[in-house]
Amino acid sequence: MINFRKKIISEEILTLAEVKEILKNRSKNNPEELSYLQKMTYNYVNEFCKLSLEDALKFRNEIVQRFGLSINTATQIVNLRYLPSLVDELEIFLKKDPIKLSDEQKEELLNLIQIYKEKIENE
Repeated sequence: MINFRKKIISEEILTLAEVKEILKNRSKNNPEELSYLQKMTYNYVNEFCKLSLEDALKFRNEIVQRFGLSINTATQIVNLRYLPSLVDELEIFLKKDPIKLSDEQKEELLNLIQIYKEKIENE
């Protein structure tokens, strides 16, 4: 019996901007070269990805380095179409992270988020 399942070699948590770049490079700007699932994913990231690749990676790294949050939590925040404006909105993403931020740190994180929200609005 032949097994056609693909073997997973490694896994990596990616921002939507990274996925968009990978699919863009894979298709070489010709969406017909992508599989059906890849096309659906490419359409999704084009719709929901509002940050450039450079900004998304910088934003995620700032969250991880300044606040000590996991790469998973930071990526979830970066991938949001509408970034949180209130602590209550931010709490949804922070609950599962092993690092617990103080109220002051949460406000600092919201200030950082506001900087990237303004970048999105100005583009």
